[in-house]
Amino acid sequence: MDDFVRKMQALDERMKTRTPDEQFWVNHQPFLRSKGYKLRLRYQPNWTPSWTLPGSNFKYGHYYDFEDSYGMSWVCVVC
Repeated sequence: MDDFVRKMQALDERMKTRTPDEQFWVNHQPFLRSKGYKLRLRYQPNWTPSWTLPGSNFKYGHYYDFEDSYGMSWVCVVC
């Protein structure tokens, strides 16, 4: 396996993994929902990255074509 493929696989795993800060919001999502707040898809307990779903037309490296690829440092958590 060449270096590029290894790097892309590592990036793919990072993009599909929530950070500890994001996990905080996932853990609090049920409470916030009960109070009328809606969190982004990335913070739903049953989140599946949208670019991994059939029909997503994902091309490696184009994660940012998908809203749920953005972590906390890029966009708001509460909508």
